[in-house]
Amino acid sequence: MSAEVSGQGILAMEALPTWQQFFTGGVYKNVRIEAVSDTNGGYWQGRFLLTSFNVNAELGNKVQVEISLQSDGQVTWVAS
Repeated sequence: MSAEVSGQGILAMEALPTWQQFFTGGVYKNVRIEAVSDTNGGYWQGRFLLTSFNVNAELGNKVQVEISLQSDGQVTWVAS
């Protein structure tokens, strides 16, 4: 089983170099994707490649980003 995930959100400016390196490095990294729910919370985990990384706006000491991730195989659900 493989997975593709995309999303958008706000990122602290000091974290921007880490995400830029993840994107330009072209390597898979261990990723944990939180799924927040009142009844079925948990997270997905697996190795993912950052296939898309767009900075849409600077908001003071934060940036608005859009990302896409592609797994390199097995993705596991862990209920909380």
